[in-house]
Amino acid sequence: MVERPVVLIVDDEDICLTIAETMVSHIGLSVITAGNGVEALEQYRLHDPQIACVIMDIQMPRMNGIEAFYQLKKTYKDVKVIIASGHLGSANRELLEPLQPAGILKKPFSFEELSELLEKVTGIRKCPS
Repeated sequence: MVERPVVLIVDDEDICLTIAETMVSHIGLSVITAGNGVEALEQYRLHDPQIACVIMDIQMPRMNGIEAFYQLKKTYKDVKVIIASGHLGSANRELLEPLQPAGILKKPFSFEELSELLEKVTGIRKCPS
């Protein structure tokens, strides 16, 4: 049996994690979650070969999304990170620009927005309903 690619979803809000996890699962991808940047780094280290991309919030405790993205990029040059945030001001955009996010989703995002971006980033089409 072929394993499905995995999406690592990182957000400190349980409701956001649950909604994103449900959407990604409906697309047909497996999901791993983390509640902050520190957990994200650990999960990525544990599951690196299977992870197709990361969907990461910016504002989180312990380690924010920008710092976690920077740390991931240092170790995993080809990491694909989609930023999902409701608070993406010009200062954060400037910090993200050199990291080259694979995409940006403004919260709240729709299933279609997520599906189209994940297809673009991973090359995997959503499973037919």
